[in-house]
Parts: sequence; structure tokens; C-alpha cells
Amino acid sequence: MKKYVIILLIVLAVSAVFFYVSKKKKNTSDKETFKIVEVVRGDLLSTVSATGVLEPRIQIKLTSPKRGQVDEIFVQEGDKVKKGQRVAMISSEDRINLIDAALMNLEKAERKGSQSEISDAENEFKIAEAAYQQIPILTPIAGLVTLRDIEPGEKVDANTTILEVSDKLIVKVLIDETDISKIKEGARAKIILDAYPDEVLPGKVIKIAYSPTIESNVTNYEAVAEFAGGTDKLLKSGMTVDVDIITFEKKDVLLLTKKAVRERKGKKIVMIPSGGGRPLPQEVETGSFDENNIEISSGVREGDKVVIAESGGDKDKTKTEGTAARRTGFGDPSRAMGRIMRGR
Repeated sequence: MKKYVIILLIVLAVSAVFFYVSKKKKNTSDKETFKIVEVVRGDLLSTVSATGVLEPRIQIKLTSPKRGQVDEIFVQEGDKVKKGQRVAMISSEDRINLIDAALMNLEKAERKGSQSEISDAENEFKIAEAAYQQIPILTPIAGLVTLRDIEPGEKVDANTTILEVSDKLIVKVLIDETDISKIKEGARAKIILDAYPDEVLPGKVIKIAYSPTIESNVTNYEAVAEFAGGTDKLLKSGMTVDVDIITFEKKDVLLLTKKAVRERKGKKIVMIPSGGGRPLPQEVETGSFDENNIEISSGVREGDKVVIAESGGDKDKTKTEGTAARRTGFGDPSRAMGRIMRGR
């Protein structure tokens, strides 16, 4: 019996220490601390952020119109082309067969025939060449050659892709349905490519989809942005980009952090230092705001000082209790008591 009394006293002593430490820390964390901030002039900016990829606005596959052979290709991947430019020449299978037959007759005449037979064979060869001309491949758009899939001399079937040509690259992103109402066509955007994280490229939204894209029960809408200026960086289809679409912007206004403005009896106030005494309330009028700052229309001027009250709150309380429990090694005293009484 004496043993259990001693154990009980130990547990009570540990509990007392635990609650004393917790209470002391709580009181310390709940005390308000004050911070001085200044009314400044600046810009308000609100954005919607999304991640997407670079894609061609239009991508054209240039294919062989007939079964035959690629005779010539005049461009390489990465070359710029104009609309209507000739980029390749194709010989159809009929042309190849006819010319091959005419060429064999000409070679035979040159070996064994008379001059008259040679002249006849030469004329037949010219007729064959004239009757079946090479087929030019023309690009229907101006842009960039993004694929060269065939080399001269290779046989091709009808509709075999020889080249791909793309016009300018655009950015496609998915916007959550909760944000899509904030975005308008023509909105400015800041585009940052993963390949060039230190360069911000200007852009603008040119299209917002009406039909949603639904994946894993999440509804998004596709938005398309284009670059608004040039860059000397090498851009390629498929590159990952981060886009900040500007939904609201107001320049050169008086700003305060939103934490500095309180509401009291339907009025907006800030606390002004009073020369060593308790801060005094000052009524202000506010305007627009973004995630961090709020516009001050009247009540204070640029450069005025404002007091912000801060406290540790429940977050510090939780941290304090967890620390005290670890220091004692028992955690919850009631559970510690149960372990001891079971003989641990």
C-alpha cells in the first residue's frame, strides 16, 4: 500500500509541474505584441495562377498526295517558312515507272541501236518526263518547321507525313471553376517558363473555353494565352510554364497591410501611436484590396505610422503543451497514472 501512495504522490507532482509549465507558457504566448507599420504608396495586384504547356496555335502535317518517292526536301527542322513556300518535291509511282521504262529503252538504244533509234528513245524519255511532272509540296501557313520525318530517296505511301509546320506558340492552362469568373479575354498575364525561371515574359489571355474539362471530379476551364512581346529564348512545344493572370490592378494608391485595419461599430479604424501611451483609434476609409494589402482612401497620409497588435494564439498554445509533455516524458498525466498502476 505504501508503494502505491508513493507512486501516486510522484504522479501528482509530475501533473502539477506539467500544468504549471503549460499555464505559464500560455500566458506568455497570449500576451499581445505590437508592431509599427507605415502607410506607403504602391500598386494593388490580384492574380490567378496556373500551370500549363506551350503548344502550337496551328500545326499542319504536310503529307504525300500519292504513293511514290521523295525526291527533294528544301528545309530543316527549325527553319522558318512562308505561306505557299515550296518545301519538298515528290515523284508519283506512275512517273517513276514510266521514266524508268523510258530510261531503260534509251540505254538499250545507246548500246545496240542506230542513231535513229537513239533519237526516238531520247524523245520518249522527254515525253515521259513532261507527261508526269514532280509534285511540289507547299506549306499552307507561315511558321516554323517542327518535324522532318522523311529523307530524300525514301519511298512513301499516300498520306505519309513528310513535314510538320507550326505557327506561333501559345500557352494553354486549366483554370479552376472557382476562379474562372475572375478572368476576362484580353487580361494581362505574366508567363514564366521552367526552362528560363529568371525571365518573366508578358502575355495576354486570348480565349476562355465555354465547355469544362472534368478530371477526378474536378471541374476546370481551359484558358489560352499568347506572348505579347518577343524573346531571344528558344521556345519549344511541350515546355512547362507558370502563368499569373492579372484579374485586378490599381496603381499608385495608399496602402496598408490588411492586418492593420479593424472594424468597430461599422467603421474602419487603424491604431495610431500616441507618444508612449496607448495607441489611439483613427477612422479611415478603405477601397480595393488584394491578398495582403488594402487601399486607404482617407484618414491617414503617406508615411504615417500605424500599430498592429499581434498575439501567439492557439498555435503557440498547442506547441507549448506538446513541449511540456515531451519534457516530463509522460504526456497526459492520467494515461501515465494508468501505466504506472499496471506495473510499468
